[in-house]
Formats: sequence, structure tokens, C-alpha cells
Amino acid sequence: MGLIGGNPGRDWLVAAAKGPAATDCPPVRAGNVAPVRLGLAPATLIATNAGAVPLEWLRPGDSILTRDNGYRPLLWIGRGRRVAGAGAQNVVAIEADRFGPGQPDQSLRLAPDHGILIDGAAFLAEHGTAEVLAPASALTGSGPTRPLGGLFHLVLAGHELVLANGLWVESLPAEAAFRLFPRRAVALCKDLLADIARPLRPRVRAEDLAPALPSALPRSEPDARPATRSARRKGTRAA
Repeated sequence: MGLIGGNPGRDWLVAAAKGPAATDCPPVRAGNVAPVRLGLAPATLIATNAGAVPLEWLRPGDSILTRDNGYRPLLWIGRGRRVAGAGAQNVVAIEADRFGPGQPDQSLRLAPDHGILIDGAAFLAEHGTAEVLAPASALTGSGPTRPLGGLFHLVLAGHELVLANGLWVESLPAEAAFRLFPRRAVALCKDLLADIARPLRPRVRAEDLAPALPSALPRSEPDARPATRSARRKGTRAA
């Protein structure tokens, strides 16, 4: 996966997390970095405090349901038609009820590398948690298609899990925001980097999923009380 580990384009982000001035935004550096293949297709329903809302209707300030931190305000919503470093966008589809009734509750179309939350005991030994982010392309047999109108990107304060068509998926990570929308990301820099020291979930590759998939299901129901990320990394839940 291009956004996790061993990416020469990530060094500015690590430096920012360790730097003395939280308000100093790092520059986006050029280099041999993987394309950003993230985003949600138009008409995706996002869970908010007003119910499930098509993401085209969302506006900054709307309260978005997150898995770990309850409702959090949407900082910005972006729309892109091209992949940073790779040309036109493509999407794959997770068909309705792929992982059980309502998971997802209708077809979910998203970029191939967009992270979907799955869990399984097979991930505990290597990652210290049962919950990981898997690329959408590894969870479907559908081929890539071209979305009409580009893809949408949700920016919250920190990297979060949001409920899209009944599945938990990631919001736009900080590094991707700086590469896709650098001017907007600089304006939101302090909020984007606020949670950078605490990764959302480990990100796994398609080849890591084969032995785990039979027991690994996306979790579509939020906990009664969101667990802390440190607890998630240990594979535990809030009581």
C-alpha cells in the first residue's frame, strides 16, 4: 500500500509529527511515491447525526459519525477526477450484503486502495489488534470502472473511520490530503496533524488477507462507547 511504510514521500509527515512547532506545516516533497488511489464515489451515504446523507450534500461543520470518537465535525470535503501521480480515477464496487445483511446496505463504490475496516483473530499476532484496514480491491471481484463526476474525499480532524453505506471506511489521511489538495491541506494543517502520532489502524496488503478473509468481517455497528485507539491497537474494546 502506497501510504504506509517505506514511502519516501512520507518523511515530511514523520518530521512534522516529531517537530517542535505543531503549527509549522511541512512542504510536500517530490519523489518516487505511490499514487493516491483513495476516494468515495458520488451518492455514497455517510452516517451523520441527521441520519445517512449523500456525501454530495455534506458541508463543513456537519457532524459525521466516527467509530472511535463519536460525532466529529467535517472540516472539508474535496472532489477529484484524477489520481495524484497516475492520471484518471477508477473505482471498484463492494456489492450489497457482501459480508452479511446490510454490510454494505447497498453497493459501495470506492477507489481501489481505499481502506475498509475488517477484523479477524489472524491479524492479532502480527499487528497487535484484530482490526485492520484492507484495500477495497482485495475485498471484491469486480473490475475497475470509471466513476462519473470523480471521487469525494472527507477531511476530519485526524484520520477517522466513517460509516459509508453500512461499512466502516477511512477518511482522507493527512499525507493524501497534502498530495491531493495541498493549498487546502496547508490551511487545515494543525487539525490534520493533530492525531498523526496515533495511526488509525494497521494497513494490510491484499496478499496478507488470503488466510484471514473467512473470519474477517467489516464492522458496521459502532460500539456503545467508542474505544480509544490505544485500546484498539491492543485488540481490546471499551467496556
